[in-house]
Amino acid sequence: MIANVRGTGKSEGPFLNRGPREVEDTCEIINWIAGQPWCDGNIGMFGVSYFAITQLQVAALNPRI
Repeated sequence: MIANVRGTGKSEGPFLNRGPREVEDTCEIINWIAGQPWCDGNIGMFGVSYFAITQLQVAALNPRI
């Protein structure tokens, strides 16, 4: 699954580069995915540079449903 960061692509709101709201949004997306009937609850993220930094910030919050 690919999601647009708030304020990019066709998503609404301001883009805040690596801001706390962006990390919270990502946690919400992870929780939504994990709650879908087609998901076994295991979620992975992939990326380098900007995406890798975001992954570390999100992982620090240990998102789960």
